[in-house]
Amino acid sequence: MSFQNTLSVILLFVFSGLFSCKSNTSQKVADRKMPIGNSIKTENQSEPSGDITGPEEKYTDKDFKEHVGDCFERSKYSLPYQGTINPEKANYKILPCEISGVDDFLCENKGLRYISLPYFDKVNVVLVPMDCGDFSYRYYLLTIVDKKVVANQYVEGEWFEPDDDHYKELTTFSIDKNYKISIVTNQIENGNAKLKEKLTYQLMSDGKLREI
Repeated sequence: MSFQNTLSVILLFVFSGLFSCKSNTSQKVADRKMPIGNSIKTENQSEPSGDITGPEEKYTDKDFKEHVGDCFERSKYSLPYQGTINPEKANYKILPCEISGVDDFLCENKGLRYISLPYFDKVNVVLVPMDCGDFSYRYYLLTIVDKKVVANQYVEGEWFEPDDDHYKELTTFSIDKNYKISIVTNQIENGNAKLKEKLTYQLMSDGKLREI
């Protein structure tokens, strides 16, 4: 074999070795950059959030106080709400702060008695007993924003003529998860009940009740 052929063979082996090293190095760099499955998360990915089952569950106790202040107790109810209140067993809270517009609902008490319902946005919603007249079972729903009564609506109770045992009216209400309030009044005459009136209101973020 001539010297020229020998030199060509040697150069061929040298270049082959260099190319093989470069390929292995590139592969190792690629392996370091390649994520395994979904173990590496990009900045645009986020953890899945849990379901929110009711408006009360979005807030901690600290958030609740910052949101509505220290005036109102957190409601023990959640939405949707439906039920009737037994006035003989009802447990009322007494409002510890000044609220504008509650004087007509005090029933000769020094503080406003109330049952707290789930709040809506910045609106506090409470049930207030109006048992200082001819009927011991009557409740008004009040909406309160910034310590001021915005709206009130009779939602639950009974009405009857004092000297007439044959006729009375029973009113109940329910609230769906979007704070649509349905109020149903049935009239009962000689033991027979039939629908007298049904009203539906949507609670708005400013505390007003919009009839729908």
